[in-house]
Amino acid sequence: MYLDYINQTYPIRRTKEEKQDFRNYVLETVKNAKVETTKDGKNENIVIGNPETAKVVCTAHYDTPMHSLFPNIMIP
Repeated sequence: MYLDYINQTYPIRRTKEEKQDFRNYVLETVKNAKVETTKDGKNENIVIGNPETAKVVCTAHYDTPMHSLFPNIMIP
């Protein structure tokens, strides 16, 4: 359900505005979500829960796709 919505609503996040819109969606949707900015101030990461006390920690990395003549291919 959430994955389909995210893929349809936020399929590509290249611009600062697109990335901010997605962060806002997560912050409004997920309990205990917050945004942490890296020390250099260039990147913002969404953190859900407390990694220091979690029994399991999951991470994900989103690479902004390059502009291409071909459509983006999503491979699980």
